[in-house]
Amino acid sequence: MELENIFDIGKYLGLCKIWTTTTKVIDSPFFSTMPIPLKYLFNKLEELSIEEKTKEEINKLIEKSHLAIDLQKQNRELRKNGEVNKEKLQIYTEKQDKLINQIREDLINFIPIWEDRIANKLRKIKVVKLSTDTRLNPEKLSIGASSFFKEDIWNNLSDIEKKDLEDASRCISLQAWTPAAMITMRAIEAAFRDYYQKILTKDPGTNWGQMIIELKSNPSVDQKLIGYFDYLKDIRNTLQHPDARFSQFEAEDAFHHAIHILSRIHF
Repeated sequence: MELENIFDIGKYLGLCKIWTTTTKVIDSPFFSTMPIPLKYLFNKLEELSIEEKTKEEINKLIEKSHLAIDLQKQNRELRKNGEVNKEKLQIYTEKQDKLINQIREDLINFIPIWEDRIANKLRKIKVVKLSTDTRLNPEKLSIGASSFFKEDIWNNLSDIEKKDLEDASRCISLQAWTPAAMITMRAIEAAFRDYYQKILTKDPGTNWGQMIIELKSNPSVDQKLIGYFDYLKDIRNTLQHPDARFSQFEAEDAFHHAIHILSRIHF
């Protein structure tokens, strides 16, 4: 969740409060913009998926505001005519004044309730600051793993590869290096097994060393790609140890290799 959303909610509530203190509502240009802060407030609550009751109340006030604006337009049209229907003008004016007062009273009553409800909901939302201390692009990490790939390559990845890489990017942003390395290596291993099966048309085993030897002997193999797998063989074996822990460098290094490996396979 973006912190800007919380700031905006407070800003739009503040604009609604201003309207309740306006003494000459009809003559104020702010009156014609009144539904806009309510609409923006509704949209922000919608984005955060909170406060259904408040959104219902806001919608009702938006409807009333539109009715008041329509009455205001009708009054202006009557005044423009050469012969003013004073009786009709008085009826419209009284209706408008009554509706405006209702809106103001509703806002005066509702805004403290909305503030209390929204504050209680926002307190329950846990906000985490993502780390920018990384050799990887922190902005791309915050967007997701797909931002590190060309669109056509990303679309060719399997669902499990996509999900593992998304998890890895989140772990790196949260400085959870060991989980990041583990889930990245799982994506790399899945890619390695698929590549082995595609080239040699047989089921892969579990021994990376033996698989690499077999692939190296095949003339159609991308040797640079096999070099990546050979380099990562020891890291993959270390990950299988129950006490394995990994540093920031190792986690980010594995993620870098995953990007290069999958990009070469699906090029």
